[in-house]
Amino acid sequence: MGLDERVLGMYPHQLSGGMKQRVVIALALLLDPRLVFLDEPVSALDLLTQKQVLRYLLELKKSGKTTMVYVTHDIESLFELADRLAILYAGVLVEEGDTGGVVKEPLHPYTQGLMRSLLTVDIDVGKVRSIPGSPPSLLLHLKPKGCPFVDRCPHAASKCRDVRPELREAERERKVACHLYG
Repeated sequence: MGLDERVLGMYPHQLSGGMKQRVVIALALLLDPRLVFLDEPVSALDLLTQKQVLRYLLELKKSGKTTMVYVTHDIESLFELADRLAILYAGVLVEEGDTGGVVKEPLHPYTQGLMRSLLTVDIDVGKVRSIPGSPPSLLLHLKPKGCPFVDRCPHAASKCRDVRPELREAERERKVACHLYG
């Protein structure tokens, strides 16, 4: 994790936020767990520290000893790290499949919008698009009964408002919850 041995003798208040984050990840991985959940592990870190942590997690992945469930809003950090992606919108699983397929050929309209909104080094800034509209309320009495993406979807039909689409296989080892694929 790139931690200096001096860290072992330090108290939490003596560590920077990035150092604390790396210590927590190192502690979680200390006993070589078979499964580890990582919730936004690099979100509050500077770019250099993010790269160090991601490099370490990539080595861990290559070892094949630990399965990682990595929860993040930073999809780009997953491109090398994840074998499979599960895309959630408003708490609902809308697409799942191998990382390359989901990134290169997204099926669900939300995933398509998400990929169009990514700013990468090799993309023309003029082609980056945000997803119009606002996410739905997550309060139970205000949640849409149909597809949670219906108010922001360019393909929305009346069925989308009334019936929540089930997650189903759209292609080999690719699942999507969208009426366009049913």
